[in-house]
Amino acid sequence: PSDDAHATFTANLLSQKQITKAAILSPNAGQGDTTQNIFEKEFSSQGGQVVARESFEKDSTRFENQLETIADSPATAAYVIADSPRAARLFLQQRKKRAIAIPIYGSKWFKTEEILKLGEAAQGLTIISPRLGNVGFISKYKEMYGQEPGLFAAQGYDAYKALALAIQQGARTSKEIKEALLKMEFQGASGLINFNENGEVGEN
Repeated sequence: PSDDAHATFTANLLSQKQITKAAILSPNAGQGDTTQNIFEKEFSSQGGQVVARESFEKDSTRFENQLETIADSPATAAYVIADSPRAARLFLQQRKKRAIAIPIYGSKWFKTEEILKLGEAAQGLTIISPRLGNVGFISKYKEMYGQEPGLFAAQGYDAYKALALAIQQGARTSKEIKEALLKMEFQGASGLINFNENGEVGEN
């Protein structure tokens, strides 16, 4: 799923946990602002309020100002969209250094070995991440490669399979492949695969 789908999922999750005031932090490049808007719209529709909106430059290594703003706000949870594993690690380390205890709901880049090794710095972190794959996929992957699949291995496998199925169905041009994908649905390694009108995979 896209970052936008994850923003919607996270807003729903926070609402289910009866969190009514949230902060959000994301990159100021790419889809960061759009993702913030989607999160805020969904969260607000369920009675929640975004009380702090912060952003950071690409490849940032300092998050002190954003952390202080979030800590000074009435937010009881923060949705953080990191743009790299390094940014995710530094954010958590700087949060611990300042003894900021607000629970963090982190994007996919928080799901790395680096984060697992942080210990106390990762306390209060909930990771919103793509699944590594179903049990069968993970088992076969480990048997073949001797290790667990990477963060996007299952998604890569499903993308390849979707294109292969479209071609098998007779699609040859880019337009034909697009039309075939929009009508497609199958059980993939990462879950049920189908596509919305924008070509994005549904929330699996």
